[in-house]
Amino acid sequence: MSRGAGWQRPNDARGRGLATPFRLLAALLGAGLLSAGCSETDASIADAGDPGVVHVHGLAVDPDDATVVLAATHTGLFRVQDGAAQRVGEGWHDLMGFTVAPDGTFYASGHPDLQTEELRDAEGDPHLGLVRSDDGGQTWQPVSLLGEVDFHALALAGGTLVGADATTGRVLASDDGGESWQERGRMPLVALAAHLSDAQLLVGSSGDELVRSEDGGSTWRQLAELEPGYLTADGTGFVVAQAQGQVAVSEDGLDWRTVGTLPGPPEALASGPAGALLAAVTDVGLLRSDDGGGSWQLVYDASGA
Repeated sequence: MSRGAGWQRPNDARGRGLATPFRLLAALLGAGLLSAGCSETDASIADAGDPGVVHVHGLAVDPDDATVVLAATHTGLFRVQDGAAQRVGEGWHDLMGFTVAPDGTFYASGHPDLQTEELRDAEGDPHLGLVRSDDGGQTWQPVSLLGEVDFHALALAGGTLVGADATTGRVLASDDGGESWQERGRMPLVALAAHLSDAQLLVGSSGDELVRSEDGGSTWRQLAELEPGYLTADGTGFVVAQAQGQVAVSEDGLDWRTVGTLPGPPEALASGPAGALLAAVTDVGLLRSDDGGGSWQLVYDASGA
């Protein structure tokens, strides 16, 4: 399949022909749930043909079309609609951190497609810093920290962009769209969510535990007896998808209750319009919940069945 073509299998727009894309990560990287992350996109992967959706790091609803799910993956950005995935743009960047601002600006971090010169640091360090896209992910422009920082988690806390740097464990914040950053604290986070009505209230996952901050990330406390997982915030508070698939919700990040279960280990979690939740599940695909995480419907089948 040519580079730039969408994920599609012969004779079936919903897919027959490619090996299971979600399973492909295990063969390529040997990575598991809440791993330290992926390396820069290897040209050998691209040379083998477009593998489609490989390991989803982040999800969002397209601000221009609520029926489209955006999936930031190990090999670039995809638009998922009507059960099919279409690659966005030509870059195969490993998009680790990913978020979409209310004005439609895309922000991302991770590791560059090494064939894209403008996103490679002069020293060759494989860190994107912060990049942004003003054209729906077709192209990405460096904003700051190129070659220095790899945000494995990005969240918008009001008008503030908060990022968790996987290279140093720092929690950084920017009030000017990522042009400049201030260190808030240190916590090795792999997932992060900001309360929609209280920008100082954050919940994060360090891979070993869930933690909570009431001061915008300067200090953190462990949330006892709660397993780590992927996080998002919606109109009612916080949502976590834990390693075994349990989904729990909390209004304040302190008191949690289990509301449902995903059909496998999660890879990413996000909130959508009208209370919708989106999840990527290993070996299963992309799912949507319209009842706060109680039940889930498959919107993209990773098996191609």
